[in-house]
Amino acid sequence: MPDIFIDKKSLEEIRSIIKRLYPKATVWAYGSRIGCRKDSHDGSDLDLTVVDFGQKEYDIAILKEAFRESSIPFLIDVSDFRILPLNFQKEIEKKYFIVYFPKENL
Repeated sequence: MPDIFIDKKSLEEIRSIIKRLYPKATVWAYGSRIGCRKDSHDGSDLDLTVVDFGQKEYDIAILKEAFRESSIPFLIDVSDFRILPLNFQKEIEKKYFIVYFPKENL
């Protein structure tokens, strides 16, 4: 699995927010903060996609708002993997970092 280039405190806060709102979700990071360090910088946003919310009813706007209101020092863009175009899904699947995966699925 590739590396993610964010500080440990921010990663822990991201995981805490996901766990609080959608504890059964599976969330991946992709984009410039994944893999090669030269692709990102401190001002780079973090691209997250929710592969599975782990429940039938969900509102991605709640997750987006929680990240906006957090103390995380960079922008986080959140998408629903299931509604992304298939070609974009395939690109994400080539290089991603598992940000959150529910423990009961291990």
